[in-house]
Amino acid sequence: MKYSYEQRLFIVSRVKQGEVIAHLSKKYHINKTQILAWVRMWDKYDRFRLEQQPHCRPTVKLKEEVVRLILEKGVLWPI
Repeated sequence: MKYSYEQRLFIVSRVKQGEVIAHLSKKYHINKTQILAWVRMWDKYDRFRLEQQPHCRPTVKLKEEVVRLILEKGVLWPI
C-alpha cells in the first residue's frame, strides 16, 4: 500500500515525539519495518526524502538512442 507524504510525515512526527513504533504500527495498520524505514530516511535525508519519488524507467526509444550514441561516439560516459 502506498502512503501519502502527509501520512508518512504524520507517523514520523509521532515517532519523533516519543510514541512507540509498535503502537503506531498497530493503531494505523502500518508495518513496523515500514515506519522504521521512514524514520531512518528522515534522520538521514530530512523530510524531503519522504516525499513521493517518481518511478521513472527508461523507454525503449531512450535505450536505443543511448546504444546508438555509444556505437557512434565510442564513449561509455560523457567526460
